[in-house]
Amino acid sequence: FERTGQHHELGGTYHQIGMVWAEQREWPKALDAYTTALDWFERTGQHHQLGITYHQIGMVWAEQREWTKALDAYTTAIDWTQRTDQHQQLGTTYHQIGIVWQQQREWTKALHAYTTAIDWFERTGQHQHVGTTYHLIGMVWQLQREWTKALDAYTTAIDWKQRTGQHQQLGTTYHQIGM
Repeated sequence: FERTGQHHELGGTYHQIGMVWAEQREWPKALDAYTTALDWFERTGQHHQLGITYHQIGMVWAEQREWTKALDAYTTAIDWTQRTDQHQQLGTTYHQIGIVWQQQREWTKALHAYTTAIDWFERTGQHQHVGTTYHLIGMVWQLQREWTKALDAYTTAIDWKQRTGQHQQLGTTYHQIGM
């Protein structure tokens, strides 16, 4: 790409390399590749790609249980996603933020992030993700021993999973209801 002057392709390539390293759990290499991707996206004016790359960086930090760094990256992802009108990505980022807060036992913040994720999923027509997010809301309530609220969330999760044809995920939610 550099030899042929196709510099606009380099950011995406480095982003993909970061994904490969992340899949192999090679965190420093993944972060290096993502950082290089960010640099190329900035240089070539591809700002619409920055949000998804920051999202991936957040996932790398979350995998390492570096919660503050994950939240910082996710927040930056949201900022870039909103600035560049890439709203399709917002639900997924808020969903991941909810997971980070849930891991830290910050129940109110987790519930707020999950609710925001559901709102974005519905606004952008990504209904296939709503059931999974309701399932996680059920888990938050269950961990707080709020049985009725947990059951309500799990029931809503089942409804969404059935409506969107995600029958393979129903067993997990029914298991949690049994718990």
